[in-house]
Amino acid sequence: MLSDGWEDSACDEDRDGEHTPLIAGRDKSANGSICAQCCTLTILYFWVSAINGSLIGALGPSLAMISRNTGLNDGALGRYVLQNRLCKFAGTLIWCAYSHQLQRRGTPGRPHALFSVLMLVSGLSAVVIGTATDPFMLQLGLLSWGIAYGVTDSGITSLTVWRWEHESRRRRFDLALINAGFTVGALLAPTMLAASLKFAALHLPSSRQHNVGQVVFELISAGCVLLSAALAMQESVSVPSSADADAAAAKDEDGGALPTLTSWQGHGRGSRGRRLYVGMFIGAMSLCLACNTGAEHSMATWLPALGTEVGGLSAQRMAVIAST
Repeated sequence: MLSDGWEDSACDEDRDGEHTPLIAGRDKSANGSICAQCCTLTILYFWVSAINGSLIGALGPSLAMISRNTGLNDGALGRYVLQNRLCKFAGTLIWCAYSHQLQRRGTPGRPHALFSVLMLVSGLSAVVIGTATDPFMLQLGLLSWGIAYGVTDSGITSLTVWRWEHESRRRRFDLALINAGFTVGALLAPTMLAASLKFAALHLPSSRQHNVGQVVFELISAGCVLLSAALAMQESVSVPSSADADAAAAKDEDGGALPTLTSWQGHGRGSRGRRLYVGMFIGAMSLCLACNTGAEHSMATWLPALGTEVGGLSAQRMAVIAST
């Protein structure tokens, strides 16, 4: 279904019929091969996002288990989770610097090799988070996962935008699919955790029920290893150089073929009016995203602990609630 309609000859051509350098080292006339590669990348990016979502979804319902294993109180766990989110932000900045360097060089890069390594880091971090008894190891696992999460989350989005630079329909579809992948992961992980708790309550003695949630982190780790191997086999990619971006901006300023927002009308045709409007628009979107993401992550992380400690609900029920 993902590849339906992708085999046309316009996959790597812009509106003027010029080829867009999607995959380095390929004959640009081999459109079918390029389309197949793009479809493969879409699927891989979906699962990268799903892995990130699954770790977010599994962490909250597992905090009670982590607290028992490490002896940390809620305050210490809160600091560790905050450090994880700060590392996610640092990972985003790392990707920004790396992608900027790729654009300055204007030569094909190997971001998928980087993603492959970071998926291994995420897999190792998942095992450490699920099994650690030493607070320092838990902290190390959360910090390393945060970096990997930040780089891969920003990276797959940037590469998707670049890959479909002149194909807005496919770009929108792929970006929506990436977001759907995160949702799928955030839904599956706590659901699997709830199922494992239910199984343990029915079939395992009470002495073996406390750490059954480790299985979910081990499954996530196995998925990371498989995804890392698939990413390592991907070819180099070309990204738009800084010169290309400047030329595109100049073409837009001259009233060229690049699409513009109709909302720009009335905000000045000059570059200053456009920059002001775009800055305000991005600022408003960033504020909405900050509020939405903050609420989402806070609920996913702390609602299960709040429900079990204050509401008296079972860990299994709170895991199901967290998945929704």
